[in-house]
Amino acid sequence: MKKLPIGLQDFEKIRQGNYLYIDKTQEIFNLIEFGSYLFFTRPRRFGKSLTVSTMYQLFRGNRALFEGLWIENNWDWTKTHPVIWLRFATMGEQSIGLEAGILKQLRQIADGYGVSLDSTDYIGAFEELIRVLHREFGRVVLLIDEYDKPLVDHMNDRERLEQNRQTLRGFYAVVKDADPYLEFFFITGVSAFSKVSLFSALNNLQNVTLQRVTETLTGLTEAEIDAHLTPYLRELPLKQLQHWYNGYSWTGNVRVYNPFSLMCALNSGNLHNFWIDSGTPNYLTELLREHDFVNLEFSEISQSRLTTFEPTDIDPVGLLFQTGYLTITGRDELDHQAYYLDYPNLEVRQSLQTLLLRSITSEDDFDTRARANRMTKALLANDLPQFFVHFNALLAGVPYDLWNRDGEFVFHAVFYLAFELIGVPIMVEVHTKHGRADAVVELPEAVYGFEFKADASVRSALEQIYQRSYLAPFRGSGRRLIAVGVKYDSSQREVVDWKAEVLN
Repeated sequence: MKKLPIGLQDFEKIRQGNYLYIDKTQEIFNLIEFGSYLFFTRPRRFGKSLTVSTMYQLFRGNRALFEGLWIENNWDWTKTHPVIWLRFATMGEQSIGLEAGILKQLRQIADGYGVSLDSTDYIGAFEELIRVLHREFGRVVLLIDEYDKPLVDHMNDRERLEQNRQTLRGFYAVVKDADPYLEFFFITGVSAFSKVSLFSALNNLQNVTLQRVTETLTGLTEAEIDAHLTPYLRELPLKQLQHWYNGYSWTGNVRVYNPFSLMCALNSGNLHNFWIDSGTPNYLTELLREHDFVNLEFSEISQSRLTTFEPTDIDPVGLLFQTGYLTITGRDELDHQAYYLDYPNLEVRQSLQTLLLRSITSEDDFDTRARANRMTKALLANDLPQFFVHFNALLAGVPYDLWNRDGEFVFHAVFYLAFELIGVPIMVEVHTKHGRADAVVELPEAVYGFEFKADASVRSALEQIYQRSYLAPFRGSGRRLIAVGVKYDSSQREVVDWKAEVLN
């Protein structure tokens, strides 16, 4: 069997190095036919860079790399184009600055074509390179990968972010005036910065992120897995892989697997959260903490919130969608510009819960999951003393400033996320006809109803559970129903008393 191309983004290396390539050339062909100025976003590790690399080889006319693929007999190989392929991830912006990084790559591209540039600034060099390549070789293809990296890398440094944004605005203004020289323009990234902030001059730029033409451009469909990956499944059942890694959709119709996580699972033979291990933007963690974003209830969201990003006014739900923590599950039947969102799969659900808990506590992911697991084991054994020992240990990791801002939120958030993180069914603020329970935890043999009281008696908490019949919906389930009154001390920031009673 061919090697699995885990983390590889170079089409030429994959095709020449005996790696498995799942043919996406028909989707790429359809996209090129769709329009000439295209903007496309997907979460990290979803194949954007490989798509751009494939386009590069296609427009350069390297037919040998496409032998046996769909496009080999559907592309006009007599026509080739000079390609300007700019990769912002490898520009060295952090060390040498954005303008110098752009200028360096432009000069490298010019050297590759055997032409020289007289301009000494990045805008002049960009204009000159386009004109020179057009004059010497024909209409130019412009490919830009990870355009947003110089911005998202500085979300916590507003001065540097604004400086880079102004640099990019001047850079993209060149593209509009270069239209007579361009054959095709394709730009990719994770975040969809608004046109006002970056692309105000490009009024012909089409955002194809939510279009049918790109719904299977990246990611892997069930059909592709059946056709190409069946020999690699080994001991991993497809149903489990589906539960862990499938479920992404950008139209609400076709669903695809995360290709990076799926390949990692097939290569290792283990189901694991590979995606979060590959890196999470720090600014996302800070944003979630800032918005007290924990008990996620997803309703309708407009298309504009999904496809625009403004660093001075970030929409948390829109950002979670763009970064891959949420996906489209459907559209409103009457308003087709309104979408429904939810987690794509178990891997992402665990990733987001880990990220949320990490934003509240100071413990690392392993310690957090271990404590949450011990809490669940204690409940399964009906060992409430140990349960609250581990819960208080989690609370002890919460930074001082968060307690000062909203102690009640912190207490409820840590409790909820500890169970969510390891997949134990928990409902918070459960509505009944008599009121609202703080939390209900469902286990195979018991249902626990928790009521929390700050600086008040556990008896008052238990009485509230009884008077408002919080556990009534679970009668007849065959499980023990256990009411737990909990007192937490707002000054000590921990549980100081509790009492559990089994309902008749």
